[in-house]
Amino acid sequence: LALDLGTSTLAGSVVDLSTGSRLAAGTLRNPLAPWGADLGERLAAAADPEVFPRMVEALREGVLEGARGWCASAGGELGNLRGATAGGNGVLTALYLGLSPRSLARTPFVPPCREGMERYPIALGLPFPGVLRVFPGIGGFVGGDATALLLALEALPPAGIRVAVDLGTNGEVLLVLPGKVLGTSAAAGPAFEGGRVAC
Repeated sequence: LALDLGTSTLAGSVVDLSTGSRLAAGTLRNPLAPWGADLGERLAAAADPEVFPRMVEALREGVLEGARGWCASAGGELGNLRGATAGGNGVLTALYLGLSPRSLARTPFVPPCREGMERYPIALGLPFPGVLRVFPGIGGFVGGDATALLLALEALPPAGIRVAVDLGTNGEVLLVLPGKVLGTSAAAGPAFEGGRVAC
């Protein structure tokens, strides 16, 4: 199972590791929407010690709902999974792991997940064997989803210069140069997903 923990959308793919083929994929609305449409609002909500555990639980339940549906679409069950990966911006990754995202609310905006992590899926509400690997964040708001994007770029034929863009509520832009990567993020809000947009 490959998970993209997006601010507005959770996305997942079920992949056959023996062939590399994608068996199913889908998206669902991020269940943290009641706590705000963007990362700033979610950071403020997560600072409340009574709200924080409810946000963690809601996010994990959303991932579980999606995982069950994607596995069913692939013709299997959650228990058939042998492992998972997850990438997302620093706030969502921290919340999913049950870590406080407080360090992202003020300068120097240090993500709680600067290193790759491994967790047992059952500890995160996913009842299947194996390990869930979490992509490390690159910087404050350039998260593990951008790390995953860089790994995908490495699988492509070599090129001199590349630009990779993740258009989302928290958008990221990566400039890939020979021997160097520059990255930044921009808060686009929920416009790309159509949230709170009248026209």
